[in-house]
Amino acid sequence: MVFLQFVPFIVLLLAANLAVRASSWRVVTTILLTLFNMALIFLGAFFLIIPALLASQPTNPLNQMPFRPDWAGVSLWMMATGVVAFLPLIPAVRRGLARLLPLDPASPVHMTALAFAVYLLGSVPIQLAMLGGNLDSIANMGSVLGLSELWQQGAAFIIMGLFGVGLWLRRSTDEVTDRLGLHMPSGRQWGLVIGLTIVFVLLDQGVAWAWANFDPVSFERIGKVSNALFGGLISPLGALTIGLSAGLGEELVFRGALQPRFGLLFTSFLFAVIHVQYGLSPAVFEVFLLGLVLGVIRQRGNLTMAIALHTLYNASLVALTLIFPGS
Repeated sequence: MVFLQFVPFIVLLLAANLAVRASSWRVVTTILLTLFNMALIFLGAFFLIIPALLASQPTNPLNQMPFRPDWAGVSLWMMATGVVAFLPLIPAVRRGLARLLPLDPASPVHMTALAFAVYLLGSVPIQLAMLGGNLDSIANMGSVLGLSELWQQGAAFIIMGLFGVGLWLRRSTDEVTDRLGLHMPSGRQWGLVIGLTIVFVLLDQGVAWAWANFDPVSFERIGKVSNALFGGLISPLGALTIGLSAGLGEELVFRGALQPRFGLLFTSFLFAVIHVQYGLSPAVFEVFLLGLVLGVIRQRGNLTMAIALHTLYNASLVALTLIFPGS
């Protein structure tokens, strides 16, 4: 289950929030982060011997995968991620980062969030190495994502966003609503959301046209990857799923929980990183721009507006694919 992949991070967030009011939980949080980092390092070291093991087991399922992982790359990046993730546990490092970001270096929650940022950044080269360093491998896997996988991921993000800011652990429901910026937009703000949705849909079409004309090989390549990931979701229910799962989950985590502590630019960068399936392409820069606009909306408006814009934008792109297949 996709959701189970997020359980360790949810547990860490629960411990970190309990640590705000109880020093004993601070020790627990530090121990859990240490164990997680050590697990990454030891697992990375284990991957170094995977090629030798697989060479003697030709019928092993890992040898039947539609892509050939770069096990050395997986190993090195996993160990590097585990090592670098120890840095946020060092008070002096957090104090230095607090000069650049609106962080509280004494907060166990902020310490955990910084470690999560390292895990997220490290996951990119790890995933690429698992695919053999080639995103085209995804295109050979058939339909990768279904409705269940997206809803599970969305649910995990929602839980992480809510408990990450201390829901029922150190903040009441009303306090969490204020902390996240979940307020009802005015009529004018709803109009702005609809207008920006139209602007971004048109921008997406313009970028796609320019990309297809100036770099058709890259455009076709990333198109095949996207089709493999989301091709099974081109339906009305798929549009609703892609819209709401990302709109609710990603906005609660990135613009709601992280941006007030990581700032606009770093949060937008992390937001672009989770869309690694687009590689270094015009699409990922478009995602970064969308993240910046969503962040400004969160700053000057509220999180509900950002959720609505993100949801409408994603759902609109799927709807256009339904109406104009092959476009």
